[in-house]
Amino acid sequence: SLTTASAATNGVNVSSNELVSLTSVVSGSLTDANLASFRTALGTLTNSSAGASTLVLANNGTSSALYQVVDTNGDGQVAATEVRLLGVYNGTVLSLSDINLG
Repeated sequence: SLTTASAATNGVNVSSNELVSLTSVVSGSLTDANLASFRTALGTLTNSSAGASTLVLANNGTSSALYQVVDTNGDGQVAATEVRLLGVYNGTVLSLSDINLG
């Protein structure tokens, strides 16, 4: 199983959580250019290091998306090249219990 947590903007701890539910709602599109709306809602990562990664579940109040975030240089700032959109779940807001491996 994955270690999970919920976190608001600027509160995603990459060193201790493999899957994080972002409690700050994404304002706008989950899939806009460079995933800018998601990156704004995510903010700065905490306890990051070069190559640290986590999965982030986010929503815009209507739909959800799952992202992989890899802090390649360890600075905590998430550039567009450090985020990969893994899936969009239209018309539903998912919670951590909706995601499992297997």
